[in-house]
Amino acid sequence: MADVTWDEIRNLRADFLNLQLTETANKLSERNCVELIGLLVKEGLLNVIYTTDGKDIITEQRLIREILDEIYANGGRINIVDLAQHLRIDLSYIENKIGDVCKEDSTLQFTLGQFISADYTNRLIEEITDILVERGLIAFSELIRQFDLPTEYLNSIVTNRIIGSSQHNIKYESGTLYTENYVRLQQNILIGYLQGALLPLRVNELIKNTCINENLVQNLIVNLIRENRINGNLIGTTKENSIFYPKLYTDAQAKYIESFFSQNGYIEYSLVRNLGVTDPEGQTKSVLKDRNQILFSTSGCIDLLKFLPQLEMNIESGLVSNEYVDVTTLMPNSFNENDIEKLFKSESSIKELVKSLGGEFMSNTFIIGKELQEKIDKKLNEICQEYAEKESAQCTPQMYASVLQGNITLSSPSVAKGATAKKTTASGGKRKGASKTVEDTNPNQEAISFISKDEIKSQIQTINEELPGEIVDLLVDNLYSAKSRQYLDLFIQRVKESFTLKETET
Repeated sequence: MADVTWDEIRNLRADFLNLQLTETANKLSERNCVELIGLLVKEGLLNVIYTTDGKDIITEQRLIREILDEIYANGGRINIVDLAQHLRIDLSYIENKIGDVCKEDSTLQFTLGQFISADYTNRLIEEITDILVERGLIAFSELIRQFDLPTEYLNSIVTNRIIGSSQHNIKYESGTLYTENYVRLQQNILIGYLQGALLPLRVNELIKNTCINENLVQNLIVNLIRENRINGNLIGTTKENSIFYPKLYTDAQAKYIESFFSQNGYIEYSLVRNLGVTDPEGQTKSVLKDRNQILFSTSGCIDLLKFLPQLEMNIESGLVSNEYVDVTTLMPNSFNENDIEKLFKSESSIKELVKSLGGEFMSNTFIIGKELQEKIDKKLNEICQEYAEKESAQCTPQMYASVLQGNITLSSPSVAKGATAKKTTASGGKRKGASKTVEDTNPNQEAISFISKDEIKSQIQTINEELPGEIVDLLVDNLYSAKSRQYLDLFIQRVKESFTLKETET
C-alpha cells in the first residue's frame, strides 16, 4: 500500500462510484463490508465510531450532525446521557465532541451535562414572564423545580435577561421574583393597614390578617418608613420577632415619660417597660436627652435638681422625728442598694448633711440619728459598768493573778465561770489585760461572762421599739465587739482597784 499513488486512488474511487450506480446481480455480503471497513480503519484511511450494539458505524462528522439534530428534535435542550441512549453511542465519544458541537452552532451552550439552545432560552424567558404577569410573583426555588434546570444557568437567565430588561419591571428580592404592580399592591395594603394602627402590631400577626407576602413584608415596611409614607418605627430583624410601633403610640409613651419625670423628679425603668417599651433605658435616655443634671442608674433615673432637695429634707426630718432613716423608703420602689450607693457617690451633699446632723451610716440604706446613738451607748455603758462591778466583786486571787498575767478572756453566756475558753484578740492589738484570739486552750486562762448579742438586741429594742429588725441586727454586729472590749477593760480596772485597796487596808 505504500507504493499506491493518488492517481490510482482516484481511479479506484471512480470505479467504486460506478459500481454503486450500476445495477448488478452481484453484491458484497455483510461480512465482506465489515472486513473492508475494518481494513480501511486499520490502515488509517477511515475513522468511524461503532454503536454500542456493534451493528452500526458512524463518522465523527456525522456524529456532530446527529447530536445537533437530536438537540433540536428535543426542543433545544437535552442531557448528554439521554443523547447517548438515543444515538446508541458511548458517552465518552459524545463528551469528546462537546466542544466541536458548540463550535458548529455558536448559539448552543453546554452547562452541567446539558446542551441548551438559544431558542429554548428565549422560550423559557417568555414562559417565566407570563407566569409572573399572571401571578405577580414566583419563588426562584419553584422555577428550579418546575423547569428542572441547573441553578447557575437559571440564575444567569433571571439576572441578565429577565430582571430590569422586562417591560413589566420585574424585581428579585429574598429569593423571589416580583412584578412592579404586585409590589405596589403590597405597599398600598401596608400603608392602609399600618396608618390606621394605634397600638404596637406584630409583623407575623399582620401577615395572618392580610394577604401580604411574608418574604416582602419586612423590607417593604422599612422602605415605607424611610420614605415617610407611614409614620412609625419597626423593631426587630425577622418577621417572627419584629413589632411595628405607630408614631402616635411612641409619641404617647414619650409624653408619659416626660410628664411623670417632670412631676416626680424620677422615673423607674420597670414603669417604662410596663408601657410596652422593649428598651426602657434607651427610650428614657432618648426622651430626656435634652435635660440637665440627670443621674441614670440600673433601675431608673433621677432629676437631681428636683429629687435631691426633697430626699435631703426627708432624711433630716426622719433623723429628727424617728431617730433613724431607712433610705430605701425614700427612694423609688425598684431602686436597689447599688442605685442608692451610686447616688451617694455622685452627690456628696447627702453625706455632708448626715454628718452635720450627727448621724451615722449603718450601710448604704440606713442612717442612725445622734440622739439614738447616745441613748444606745448610754444604756450599754450602764450594762458594762454593772457587769464589771458584779464580776469584780466575785474576783478570786487566782483570777487576780490571771488579770496581772493577761490571761483573762470573755466567755459566751453558755460557758460557766472559771471554765476554759478560747482567747480572743481585740482589733486594737496586744496589750496587758486585753483579750486575744488563739486556737489552743490555756489551763491557766480565766473566763468571765458578758451579755449575749440577743440581750444587746433586746436592750436596743427597749430604747426604740419601732426600729426595723435589719437596723437592730446591724447595730448589734457593730456594737457587740466594741462593748465586749469595753467591759473587759472595765473588769480588769475594777479588779486591780479592788485588790490594790485590799492590800492597802492590810
